[in-house]
Amino acid sequence: MFNYQMKTRKLDGALDSCLKLLLLGYNSEDTFSKLCRLLNLLALPEELNSAAKVYKGLNVLSSNRNPIVQEMLSYQNTGFRSDEDLLTFIINLVNLKPNLIVAAKYLLHNFLSNKELLSEYLMIINNQLNFDNDIDTRKIQAYIAVERFEKAESTSLKLLNNSKSIPTLVQYSQSLSYNNKIATAVSLMEDSLETTFTKLNVQELLRLYVLSSNYEKSLALVHRAERRGLQIGDMHLRKAYFGNRLLYDAFYTFTQIKITEFTKIYYKDKYVDFSQKDFKGFDKVLLLAIFGPGDEIRFASIYNSICRKFAGKEIYMSCSPRLKNLLSYSFKNITFIGVPRPRSTDLINLNEYTKVPGSDLFQSINNDIVDVIENVDAICYVTDMLHVVRHGYEDFKGNQYLHCAPELKLTYKEKNSKR
Repeated sequence: MFNYQMKTRKLDGALDSCLKLLLLGYNSEDTFSKLCRLLNLLALPEELNSAAKVYKGLNVLSSNRNPIVQEMLSYQNTGFRSDEDLLTFIINLVNLKPNLIVAAKYLLHNFLSNKELLSEYLMIINNQLNFDNDIDTRKIQAYIAVERFEKAESTSLKLLNNSKSIPTLVQYSQSLSYNNKIATAVSLMEDSLETTFTKLNVQELLRLYVLSSNYEKSLALVHRAERRGLQIGDMHLRKAYFGNRLLYDAFYTFTQIKITEFTKIYYKDKYVDFSQKDFKGFDKVLLLAIFGPGDEIRFASIYNSICRKFAGKEIYMSCSPRLKNLLSYSFKNITFIGVPRPRSTDLINLNEYTKVPGSDLFQSINNDIVDVIENVDAICYVTDMLHVVRHGYEDFKGNQYLHCAPELKLTYKEKNSKR
Protein backbone atom coordinates (compact mmCIF):
# COMPACT_ATOMS: atom_id res chain seq x y z
CA MET A 1 0.00 0.00 0.00
CA PHE A 2 2.76 2.46 1.00
CA ASN A 3 4.76 1.84 -2.18
CA TYR A 4 1.64 2.35 -4.33
CA GLN A 5 0.80 5.58 -2.51
CA MET A 6 4.34 6.86 -3.07
CA LYS A 7 4.27 5.90 -6.76
CA THR A 8 0.97 7.73 -7.28
CA ARG A 9 2.11 10.60 -5.03
CA LYS A 10 -0.74 10.18 -2.51
CA LEU A 11 1.61 11.66 0.07
CA ASP A 12 -0.83 12.19 2.95
CA GLY A 13 -2.01 8.59 2.66
CA ALA A 14 1.59 7.39 2.43
CA LEU A 15 2.45 9.27 5.63
CA ASP A 16 -0.50 7.67 7.41
CA SER A 17 0.58 4.20 6.22
CA CYS A 18 4.19 4.79 7.26
CA LEU A 19 3.21 5.95 10.75
CA LYS A 20 0.99 2.88 11.14
CA LEU A 21 3.94 0.67 10.21
CA LEU A 22 6.01 2.33 12.93
CA LEU A 23 3.21 1.92 15.50
CA LEU A 24 2.98 -1.77 14.59
CA GLY A 25 6.66 -2.17 15.38
CA TYR A 26 8.13 -1.97 11.88
CA ASN A 27 10.73 0.53 13.09
CA SER A 28 13.41 -0.86 10.81
CA GLU A 29 16.05 1.03 8.87
CA ASP A 30 14.00 0.46 5.70
CA THR A 31 10.86 2.00 7.23
CA PHE A 32 12.76 5.05 8.48
CA SER A 33 14.42 5.43 5.09
CA LYS A 34 10.96 5.59 3.50
CA LEU A 35 9.74 7.99 6.19
CA CYS A 36 12.65 10.36 5.55
CA ARG A 37 12.04 10.36 1.81
CA LEU A 38 8.36 11.06 2.41
CA LEU A 39 8.98 13.92 4.86
CA ASN A 40 11.32 15.49 2.32
CA LEU A 41 8.62 15.31 -0.37
CA LEU A 42 6.15 16.89 2.07
CA ALA A 43 8.65 19.71 2.74
CA LEU A 44 8.70 19.12 6.50
CA PRO A 45 12.37 19.88 7.31
CA GLU A 46 12.16 19.85 11.11
CA GLU A 47 10.33 16.51 11.14
CA LEU A 48 12.83 15.19 8.58
CA ASN A 49 15.73 16.24 10.79
CA SER A 50 14.26 14.42 13.80
CA ALA A 51 13.48 11.27 11.80
CA ALA A 52 16.98 11.24 10.28
CA LYS A 53 18.56 11.36 13.75
CA VAL A 54 16.42 8.44 14.95
CA TYR A 55 17.31 6.64 11.72
CA LYS A 56 21.01 7.04 12.54
CA GLY A 57 20.47 5.58 16.00
CA LEU A 58 18.84 2.38 14.78
CA ASN A 59 22.18 0.81 13.98
CA VAL A 60 25.13 2.57 15.59
CA LEU A 61 27.51 0.14 13.88
CA SER A 62 26.36 1.09 10.39
CA SER A 63 28.01 3.85 8.41
CA ASN A 64 24.85 6.01 8.50
CA ARG A 65 25.46 7.27 5.00
CA ASN A 66 21.80 7.47 4.00
CA PRO A 67 20.61 9.16 7.23
CA ILE A 68 23.20 11.92 7.01
CA VAL A 69 22.03 12.76 3.48
CA GLN A 70 18.50 13.11 4.86
CA GLU A 71 19.87 15.39 7.59
CA MET A 72 21.57 17.51 4.94
CA LEU A 73 18.26 17.93 3.09
CA SER A 74 16.57 19.10 6.28
CA TYR A 75 19.31 21.59 7.17
CA GLN A 76 19.01 23.20 3.73
CA ASN A 77 15.65 24.53 4.91
CA THR A 78 16.11 24.92 8.69
CA GLY A 79 19.69 26.16 8.86
CA PHE A 80 22.14 25.55 11.73
CA ARG A 81 22.10 26.88 15.29
CA SER A 82 25.74 27.96 15.12
CA ASP A 83 28.83 27.89 12.91
CA GLU A 84 30.25 25.19 15.18
CA ASP A 85 27.22 22.95 14.54
CA LEU A 86 27.63 23.61 10.82
CA LEU A 87 31.30 22.59 10.82
CA THR A 88 30.61 19.47 12.93
CA PHE A 89 27.90 18.34 10.54
CA ILE A 90 29.99 19.03 7.43
CA ILE A 91 32.95 17.09 8.81
CA ASN A 92 30.67 14.10 9.42
CA LEU A 93 29.13 14.50 5.97
CA VAL A 94 32.49 14.50 4.16
CA ASN A 95 33.67 11.59 6.31
CA LEU A 96 30.67 9.40 5.46
CA LYS A 97 29.94 10.73 1.96
CA PRO A 98 33.16 12.23 0.53
CA ASN A 99 31.52 12.31 -2.90
CA LEU A 100 29.25 15.06 -1.50
CA ILE A 101 32.17 17.39 -0.80
CA VAL A 102 30.83 19.94 -3.31
CA ALA A 103 27.46 19.94 -1.52
CA ALA A 104 29.35 20.45 1.75
CA LYS A 105 31.05 23.52 0.27
CA TYR A 106 27.69 24.91 -0.82
CA LEU A 107 26.42 24.50 2.74
CA LEU A 108 29.39 26.49 3.99
CA HIS A 109 28.82 29.29 1.49
CA ASN A 110 25.09 29.41 2.24
CA PHE A 111 25.01 29.07 6.02
CA LEU A 112 28.32 30.22 7.52
CA SER A 113 27.57 33.44 9.39
CA ASN A 114 31.22 34.37 10.04
CA LYS A 115 32.52 34.67 6.48
CA GLU A 116 36.04 35.32 7.75
CA LEU A 117 36.20 31.62 8.64
CA LEU A 118 35.15 30.46 5.17
CA SER A 119 38.63 29.87 3.73
CA GLU A 120 39.73 28.07 6.92
CA TYR A 121 36.68 25.79 6.93
CA LEU A 122 37.08 25.05 3.21
CA MET A 123 40.69 24.05 3.85
CA ILE A 124 39.56 21.70 6.63
CA ILE A 125 37.14 19.75 4.45
CA ASN A 126 39.59 19.66 1.51
CA ASN A 127 42.30 18.24 3.76
CA GLN A 128 39.81 15.80 5.25
CA LEU A 129 40.18 13.66 2.14
CA ASN A 130 43.73 12.91 3.32
CA PHE A 131 42.78 11.93 6.88
CA ASP A 132 42.33 8.22 6.16
CA ASN A 133 43.46 5.57 3.70
CA ASP A 134 39.98 4.45 2.70
CA ILE A 135 39.76 3.41 -0.91
CA ASP A 136 36.25 3.35 -2.34
CA THR A 137 34.24 4.86 -5.18
CA ARG A 138 32.96 7.70 -2.98
CA LYS A 139 36.51 8.84 -2.25
CA ILE A 140 37.42 8.69 -5.94
CA GLN A 141 34.36 10.77 -6.84
CA ALA A 142 35.47 13.30 -4.24
CA TYR A 143 38.93 13.56 -5.82
CA ILE A 144 37.28 14.20 -9.19
CA ALA A 145 34.96 16.81 -7.66
CA VAL A 146 37.92 18.78 -6.26
CA GLU A 147 39.87 18.29 -9.53
CA ARG A 148 42.56 16.02 -8.11
CA PHE A 149 42.39 13.89 -11.22
CA GLU A 150 45.74 12.11 -10.95
CA LYS A 151 44.93 11.08 -7.38
CA ALA A 152 41.53 9.84 -8.59
CA GLU A 153 43.20 7.71 -11.28
CA SER A 154 45.81 6.17 -8.98
CA THR A 155 43.22 5.44 -6.30
CA SER A 156 40.75 3.91 -8.75
CA LEU A 157 43.52 1.70 -10.15
CA LYS A 158 44.21 0.37 -6.64
CA LEU A 159 40.50 -0.30 -6.22
CA LEU A 160 40.40 -2.04 -9.60
CA ASN A 161 43.26 -4.35 -8.58
CA ASN A 162 41.14 -5.50 -5.63
CA SER A 163 37.88 -5.87 -7.52
CA LYS A 164 37.27 -5.95 -11.27
CA SER A 165 33.53 -5.35 -10.96
CA ILE A 166 31.60 -3.15 -13.40
CA PRO A 167 31.31 -0.25 -10.89
CA THR A 168 35.08 -0.21 -10.30
CA LEU A 169 35.76 -0.44 -14.04
CA VAL A 170 33.44 2.51 -14.66
CA GLN A 171 35.08 4.49 -11.87
CA TYR A 172 38.51 3.85 -13.38
CA SER A 173 37.21 4.84 -16.81
CA GLN A 174 35.89 8.13 -15.44
CA SER A 175 39.20 8.96 -13.79
CA LEU A 176 41.03 8.18 -17.04
CA SER A 177 38.76 10.50 -19.01
CA TYR A 178 39.37 13.38 -16.60
CA ASN A 179 43.09 12.88 -17.23
CA ASN A 180 42.51 13.16 -21.01
CA LYS A 181 43.05 9.42 -21.54
CA ILE A 182 39.75 9.00 -23.34
CA ALA A 183 40.96 6.45 -25.91
CA THR A 184 42.18 4.18 -23.10
CA ALA A 185 38.89 4.57 -21.29
CA VAL A 186 36.91 3.77 -24.46
CA SER A 187 38.92 0.61 -25.03
CA LEU A 188 38.36 -0.43 -21.41
CA MET A 189 34.59 0.04 -21.62
CA GLU A 190 34.24 -1.59 -25.05
CA ASP A 191 36.03 -4.67 -23.71
CA SER A 192 33.76 -4.74 -20.65
CA LEU A 193 30.64 -4.86 -22.86
CA GLU A 194 31.87 -8.07 -24.46
CA THR A 195 31.39 -9.90 -21.17
CA THR A 196 28.83 -7.82 -19.24
CA PHE A 197 26.20 -5.56 -20.80
CA THR A 198 24.71 -3.36 -18.06
CA LYS A 199 23.20 0.09 -17.76
CA LEU A 200 26.27 1.31 -15.88
CA ASN A 201 28.95 0.49 -18.45
CA VAL A 202 26.67 1.34 -21.40
CA GLN A 203 26.05 4.83 -20.00
CA GLU A 204 29.76 5.31 -19.35
CA LEU A 205 30.69 4.29 -22.89
CA LEU A 206 28.01 6.62 -24.29
CA ARG A 207 29.54 9.44 -22.24
CA LEU A 208 32.98 8.65 -23.63
CA TYR A 209 31.71 8.48 -27.22
CA VAL A 210 30.24 11.98 -26.83
CA LEU A 211 33.50 13.28 -25.35
CA SER A 212 35.40 11.89 -28.34
CA SER A 213 32.71 13.07 -30.82
CA ASN A 214 32.14 9.50 -31.99
CA TYR A 215 28.42 9.91 -32.54
CA GLU A 216 28.01 7.03 -35.02
CA LYS A 217 29.18 4.54 -32.41
CA SER A 218 27.06 6.33 -29.83
CA LEU A 219 23.89 5.80 -31.87
CA ALA A 220 24.80 2.18 -32.63
CA LEU A 221 25.21 1.52 -28.90
CA VAL A 222 21.85 3.19 -28.19
CA HIS A 223 20.16 0.83 -30.66
CA ARG A 224 21.99 -2.14 -29.17
CA ALA A 225 20.77 -1.17 -25.70
CA GLU A 226 17.20 -0.70 -26.96
CA ARG A 227 17.18 -4.17 -28.51
CA ARG A 228 18.05 -5.56 -25.09
CA GLY A 229 15.35 -3.51 -23.37
CA LEU A 230 17.89 -1.44 -21.42
CA GLN A 231 16.67 1.95 -20.16
CA ILE A 232 19.64 4.31 -20.46
CA GLY A 233 17.98 7.64 -19.67
CA ASP A 234 16.82 10.61 -21.70
CA MET A 235 20.08 12.57 -21.46
CA HIS A 236 22.20 9.89 -23.14
CA LEU A 237 19.58 9.37 -25.85
CA ARG A 238 19.38 13.11 -26.47
CA LYS A 239 23.12 13.51 -26.97
CA ALA A 240 23.29 10.55 -29.34
CA TYR A 241 20.40 11.86 -31.44
CA PHE A 242 21.67 15.44 -31.55
CA GLY A 243 25.13 14.21 -32.54
CA ASN A 244 23.59 12.34 -35.47
CA ARG A 245 21.37 15.29 -36.48
CA LEU A 246 18.17 13.41 -35.61
CA LEU A 247 16.39 16.49 -34.32
CA TYR A 248 12.88 15.09 -33.95
CA ASP A 249 14.11 12.11 -31.90
CA ALA A 250 16.33 14.38 -29.80
CA PHE A 251 13.50 16.81 -29.09
CA TYR A 252 11.16 13.95 -28.20
CA THR A 253 13.49 12.85 -25.38
CA PHE A 254 12.65 16.08 -23.54
CA THR A 255 9.21 14.57 -22.84
CA GLN A 256 10.95 11.87 -20.79
CA ILE A 257 12.56 14.20 -18.24
CA LYS A 258 11.89 12.94 -14.72
CA ILE A 259 10.05 16.00 -13.47
CA THR A 260 7.47 15.64 -16.24
CA GLU A 261 6.59 12.19 -14.88
CA PHE A 262 6.02 13.60 -11.39
CA THR A 263 3.97 16.52 -12.72
CA LYS A 264 1.74 14.15 -14.68
CA ILE A 265 1.07 12.20 -11.47
CA TYR A 266 0.24 15.24 -9.35
CA TYR A 267 -1.82 16.97 -12.05
CA LYS A 268 -3.12 14.03 -14.08
CA ASP A 269 -6.43 15.80 -14.81
CA LYS A 270 -4.70 18.84 -16.32
CA TYR A 271 -1.52 17.51 -17.94
CA VAL A 272 -1.98 17.14 -21.70
CA ASP A 273 0.21 15.53 -24.36
CA PHE A 274 -0.39 17.87 -27.29
CA SER A 275 1.43 15.56 -29.68
CA GLN A 276 -1.44 13.10 -29.22
CA LYS A 277 -4.38 15.53 -28.95
CA ASP A 278 -5.56 18.41 -31.06
CA PHE A 279 -5.58 21.93 -29.67
CA LYS A 280 -9.34 22.24 -29.41
CA GLY A 281 -11.29 22.23 -26.17
CA PHE A 282 -8.67 24.16 -24.21
CA ASP A 283 -9.27 27.87 -23.71
CA LYS A 284 -6.47 28.51 -21.20
CA VAL A 285 -3.09 26.77 -21.36
CA LEU A 286 -0.03 26.93 -19.08
CA LEU A 287 3.42 25.92 -20.31
CA LEU A 288 6.09 25.37 -17.67
CA ALA A 289 9.75 26.24 -18.19
CA ILE A 290 12.32 24.08 -16.45
CA PHE A 291 15.86 24.82 -17.65
CA GLY A 292 18.08 27.78 -16.80
CA PRO A 293 17.99 31.22 -18.48
CA GLY A 294 20.48 30.28 -21.21
CA ASP A 295 18.47 27.29 -22.39
CA GLU A 296 15.26 29.25 -21.92
CA ILE A 297 16.47 31.90 -24.37
CA ARG A 298 17.18 29.18 -26.94
CA PHE A 299 13.81 27.50 -26.39
CA ALA A 300 12.12 30.88 -26.83
CA SER A 301 12.76 30.41 -30.56
CA ILE A 302 9.65 28.17 -30.64
CA TYR A 303 7.36 30.55 -28.72
CA ASN A 304 5.92 32.16 -31.86
CA SER A 305 5.14 28.68 -33.19
CA ILE A 306 3.45 27.85 -29.89
CA CYS A 307 1.35 31.01 -30.20
CA ARG A 308 0.21 29.90 -33.65
CA LYS A 309 -0.66 26.43 -32.36
CA PHE A 310 -2.74 27.95 -29.56
CA ALA A 311 -4.20 30.80 -31.62
CA GLY A 312 -7.21 32.40 -29.94
CA LYS A 313 -6.42 30.89 -26.54
CA GLU A 314 -5.04 32.41 -23.34
CA ILE A 315 -1.41 31.32 -23.05
CA TYR A 316 0.46 31.45 -19.75
CA MET A 317 4.11 30.53 -19.39
CA SER A 318 6.55 30.40 -16.48
CA CYS A 319 9.99 31.89 -16.96
CA SER A 320 13.13 32.92 -15.14
CA PRO A 321 12.39 36.17 -13.24
CA ARG A 322 15.41 37.75 -14.95
CA LEU A 323 13.88 37.15 -18.38
CA LYS A 324 10.31 38.21 -17.67
CA ASN A 325 10.57 41.73 -19.12
CA LEU A 326 12.45 40.61 -22.23
CA LEU A 327 10.08 37.74 -22.97
CA SER A 328 6.95 39.76 -22.21
CA TYR A 329 8.05 42.44 -24.66
CA SER A 330 9.02 39.88 -27.32
CA PHE A 331 5.87 37.74 -27.13
CA LYS A 332 2.82 39.91 -26.58
CA ASN A 333 0.36 37.00 -26.78
CA ILE A 334 1.87 35.18 -23.79
CA THR A 335 1.42 36.07 -20.12
CA PHE A 336 4.72 35.29 -18.36
CA ILE A 337 5.05 34.43 -14.66
CA GLY A 338 8.51 34.76 -13.15
CA VAL A 339 9.36 31.65 -11.14
CA PRO A 340 12.71 30.92 -9.43
CA ARG A 341 14.19 27.52 -10.22
CA PRO A 342 16.17 26.50 -7.14
CA ARG A 343 18.96 23.98 -7.48
CA SER A 344 19.30 21.14 -4.99
CA THR A 345 21.83 23.12 -2.94
CA ASP A 346 19.96 26.45 -2.94
CA LEU A 347 18.19 27.91 0.07
CA ILE A 348 14.42 27.63 -0.27
CA ASN A 349 11.77 29.79 1.37
CA LEU A 350 9.15 27.13 2.09
CA ASN A 351 6.48 29.81 2.51
CA GLU A 352 6.59 30.22 -1.27
CA TYR A 353 5.77 26.53 -1.80
CA THR A 354 2.97 25.81 0.68
CA LYS A 355 0.49 25.03 -2.13
CA VAL A 356 2.85 22.78 -4.10
CA PRO A 357 1.84 19.11 -3.65
CA GLY A 358 5.40 17.74 -3.41
CA SER A 359 8.96 19.01 -3.08
CA ASP A 360 9.94 17.14 -6.24
CA LEU A 361 8.14 19.92 -8.14
CA PHE A 362 9.95 22.84 -6.47
CA GLN A 363 12.29 23.05 -9.46
CA SER A 364 9.51 24.40 -11.67
CA ILE A 365 6.40 25.17 -9.58
CA ASN A 366 5.73 27.55 -6.68
CA ASN A 367 2.55 28.99 -5.13
CA ASP A 368 2.10 31.50 -7.97
CA ILE A 369 2.14 28.73 -10.55
CA VAL A 370 -0.27 26.58 -8.52
CA ASP A 371 -2.74 29.48 -8.63
CA VAL A 372 -2.41 29.59 -12.42
CA ILE A 373 -2.77 25.79 -12.73
CA GLU A 374 -6.08 25.97 -10.88
CA ASN A 375 -7.42 28.46 -13.43
CA VAL A 376 -6.31 26.89 -16.71
CA ASP A 377 -7.66 23.96 -18.70
CA ALA A 378 -4.38 22.28 -19.58
CA ILE A 379 -0.70 22.28 -18.63
CA CYS A 380 2.50 20.86 -20.10
CA TYR A 381 6.19 21.74 -20.16
CA VAL A 382 7.64 24.02 -22.82
CA THR A 383 10.03 21.21 -23.75
CA ASP A 384 7.05 18.92 -24.45
CA MET A 385 6.32 21.14 -27.45
CA LEU A 386 9.78 20.98 -29.06
CA HIS A 387 9.08 17.89 -31.17
CA VAL A 388 5.57 19.15 -31.93
CA VAL A 389 6.69 22.39 -33.63
CA ARG A 390 10.21 21.45 -34.80
CA HIS A 391 10.75 18.29 -36.85
CA GLY A 392 14.03 19.07 -38.59
CA TYR A 393 16.57 21.73 -39.51
CA GLU A 394 14.24 23.13 -42.16
CA ASP A 395 11.91 24.32 -39.37
CA PHE A 396 14.54 26.77 -38.13
CA LYS A 397 14.10 29.86 -40.30
CA GLY A 398 16.75 32.01 -38.66
CA ASN A 399 14.29 34.79 -37.89
CA GLN A 400 14.81 37.16 -34.98
CA TYR A 401 12.49 36.28 -32.11
CA LEU A 402 13.71 38.39 -29.17
CA HIS A 403 13.10 42.15 -29.12
CA CYS A 404 14.24 44.63 -26.52
CA ALA A 405 12.18 47.66 -25.48
CA PRO A 406 13.43 50.75 -27.41
CA GLU A 407 13.23 52.96 -24.31
CA LEU A 408 15.42 50.55 -22.33
CA LYS A 409 17.86 50.31 -25.22
CA LEU A 410 18.15 54.11 -25.25
CA THR A 411 18.59 54.23 -21.47
CA TYR A 412 21.49 51.77 -21.48
CA LYS A 413 23.03 53.46 -24.51
CA GLU A 414 23.11 56.75 -22.60
CA LYS A 415 24.59 55.05 -19.53
CA ASN A 416 27.37 53.45 -21.57
CA SER A 417 28.19 56.73 -23.32
CA LYS A 418 28.87 58.35 -19.93
CA ARG A 419 31.44 55.75 -18.88
